[in-house]
Amino acid sequence: MTETRQYPADDDTWDGRTERPPPNDAIRLDDPSYTRRWLTALREQVDQGLNAAEDATRPVQERVLSRHEARRRIEKATETIYNLLDAAERGLP
Repeated sequence: MTETRQYPADDDTWDGRTERPPPNDAIRLDDPSYTRRWLTALREQVDQGLNAAEDATRPVQERVLSRHEARRRIEKATETIYNLLDAAERGLP
């Protein structure tokens, strides 16, 4: 099962498809709309990190990203994922 995905914009790991929850805020898990935005933000970051990792493991002639760019995107996505998870943890009772 292969899935084709678009690569994110080069300038930032956030591609603007959805409204990003405010940074460092605790996630309001009692608000379905807010939680949905948070889940979408998390999903986008996971997709971006996995896209870069998948690209980095292709044969050299089939890669789209340089090794440096793939590493940068993976590291940025990882950092953002941890920040999103930390915000969710702060939202727990």
